[in-house]
Amino acid sequence: MSEPQVVASRYAAGGGAASGASSRGRLWRAAVKWPMYAVAVMPVLLAAGWRLGQGLGLRPEQLLLFLLAAVLLLAWENLANDVFDADTGVDTHGKPHSVVNLTGRRDRVLALANGCLVVGLALMALVALRSSPVVLLLVLLCCGLGYLYQGPPFRLGYRGLGEPLCWLAFGPCATAAALLALAPAGAGAGHSSTTPIPRARISRAASTGKLQASGRCTSKDSNKHGFAGPCGWLTARILGASMSDSGLHRSTSTHSLARSAAAHERRTARLSQRRRNATRIRSEKA
Repeated sequence: MSEPQVVASRYAAGGGAASGASSRGRLWRAAVKWPMYAVAVMPVLLAAGWRLGQGLGLRPEQLLLFLLAAVLLLAWENLANDVFDADTGVDTHGKPHSVVNLTGRRDRVLALANGCLVVGLALMALVALRSSPVVLLLVLLCCGLGYLYQGPPFRLGYRGLGEPLCWLAFGPCATAAALLALAPAGAGAGHSSTTPIPRARISRAASTGKLQASGRCTSKDSNKHGFAGPCGWLTARILGASMSDSGLHRSTSTHSLARSAAAHERRTARLSQRRRNATRIRSEKA
């Protein structure tokens, strides 16, 4: 890994002592990263909207539990990211809005991050207990992808792989978990619905939002060679388009079979009518 570099930051200290309080408030607002929490709630809200749009049942208690757990898990990721970045030294000069830099207590920030992780996973376990065990497995996979993004010894975010990991975590994995969690009680992982799930549109919408938010919040950090600008956008479009094409092919095949069956029935009806007419004409001539 290259040596940490100092980068320009719009949160850099400036002005006199009179602006110290307002500057610190700005730093804390930047450290919280509240716009990114829209990414945490997007998969379950999209899943809920799809179920309502299809006229399917919705479990409000599952929705609320999933929302709270998702926010806590993203808080763990953000806080742990500040801790891991502080360990590498990239936030020392270039990121004054790091929670570790603001508090000066790495140990407490790490404890808070781990607390958010434990409580978030506990809530997800409750959601899985009330729906399907696959929900917890998918959420654990999302957490693992989040750790690969930022945690040692992997730190794949420093190698330009952050956006694909975000797409996997907040796209198909989180959205599939949300769809299973909101399904009626007793409808487990093997439950099949007559209405196809729009995997491409849901995962693409969720992942695109995460890629854009990730690009704004992480590509400015030192040594994080993100490509959330053009390449992150392109990654979301290519992967989403491939899923959309496969889903469209399956849907088109189903509709083609239905149209072929209807055409066959119409041809059979016309032939039967012609036979009846021919029989009637012969009988009249006789």
